Amino acid sequence: MKSHVAEVFITFIIVLTLQSPCQAESIYYTPPEKSKEELVYDLFNSLLYPHIDAAVKNYYSNLLIYSPSVYPYQVSIVNAKRLGGYRSYKFLITVKVTPVVGAHFAVGEERLTFLISPNIVELKEYDHLKTYELPEH
Repeated sequence: MKSHVAEVFITFIIVLTLQSPCQAESIYYTPPEKSKEELVYDLFNSLLYPHIDAAVKNYYSNLLIYSPSVYPYQVSIVNAKRLGGYRSYKFLITVKVTPVVGAHFAVGEERLTFLISPNIVELKEYDHLKTYELPEH
């Protein structure tokens, strides 16, 4: 009888554990779906994308045969700081990106810092954080 009770209890615990929601966080921040924040986040990434793409392609130009791509969902804003005080239009923005080649094989992790002001987007710092091995082809 005790064995049967223990089996039922263990089964109950396993079932509860398997049904509990996953608490793992995505590597990249995702704003709430269909929110104004998501709209602004996507707009910001779209406007900054050509500068991210150019910096990544430049870094890897002598390292890879094919230029890597950075997809908008692989861009995470690490830090955003307004320079010059309240309502200034000068910003220092740091993003983390994961460039990929081929069938989305990550080649590395990069941290890019941009100085942004009206009509100017300037890459201030490019840090290569990690290199990934690519599969044989």
